[in-house]
Amino acid sequence: MSSPESQYASLQGDLEADAQDLEGESWSLVVDQDYLKPMSKEAIKRQDVIYELIQTEVHHVRTLKILLSVYANELRESLQVDEARMKQIFLGVDGLLPLHCHFLHRLKLCRVQSMETGSQNNYQITQLADILVAQV
Repeated sequence: MSSPESQYASLQGDLEADAQDLEGESWSLVVDQDYLKPMSKEAIKRQDVIYELIQTEVHHVRTLKILLSVYANELRESLQVDEARMKQIFLGVDGLLPLHCHFLHRLKLCRVQSMETGSQNNYQITQLADILVAQV
């Protein structure tokens, strides 16, 4: 069994990887300002909302990972809470993490596929409905 320090370091690495390239306050502040010039205000707002959706999913996945990796482990190991009680406390949470990790992966993949050729920052996500419908 690995030490708590290595488990937490691994968790921290996962959380940082999840948030990579999504640290900016909004999409319109992350992309090159020249990239925005030909776009309408509505198109910019749409991209800002999509960016915020992805950031929200990153935060949701982060919360689930911390809940399961830190709090649940502490209850099990430090307070010796039995598995039956753990299932009552965290009812359904185990199933949420893979679901939301998959959703986040699909959103980030859409972002990468929408990247402008030769650019690290500029992209427009034009199709998102298929991912949202599949999530329901």
